[in-house]
Amino acid sequence: MIHTGYGMPRRLAICSVNLQGLSNLRTAHWPHLQFLHPHASRFFAKPFSSATDDELPDKSFLVSYFIDSCGLFSTRAVSISEKYGERLGFSPSRKPDEILELLREHGFRTAHIARMVSTWPLLLRVRYPQRTLLPKFEFFYSIGFTKEDLPALISKQPMYCMSSLENHIIPLYSTLKAVLQSDGQVLRILKRA
Repeated sequence: MIHTGYGMPRRLAICSVNLQGLSNLRTAHWPHLQFLHPHASRFFAKPFSSATDDELPDKSFLVSYFIDSCGLFSTRAVSISEKYGERLGFSPSRKPDEILELLREHGFRTAHIARMVSTWPLLLRVRYPQRTLLPKFEFFYSIGFTKEDLPALISKQPMYCMSSLENHIIPLYSTLKAVLQSDGQVLRILKRA
């Protein structure tokens, strides 16, 4: 039993990882946590990895990569490499250079990239950026953003990179346009966000 500070004893939720690497949340005397299953358990359990010791990220490589390629200050680079190193899953042989190249092609400067990586380091885990990020950039261009506007928007709100184009970004735009009745006003709202 654990005392939570509210004077109420509670039992811990037990997380286990089955043999296939899938997480399973089992709760004991916490029925109100049943709504978390199955998705929340992946945040509690350590992700399954088949990487060998040679493939695990070297902290000094990560720090130098964050500084040299992403423009981070050394203290922030060290902090991110310690916190996210294994989750980022890249090494000297597997670097997210394709993501950074795509960002630079679309007007992102080192300051924009540093802000995005500092705010949301898991951006560097995006797979197939030509298929995932590029359509989002093209949509923003189609509604009136320029190559100067887009980096400012995305660096302030890097979650647009992970949001679904069809399920989040386009419905957000459609809703704003229905309310505001003008593309110009929608752009102003999105730029201020």
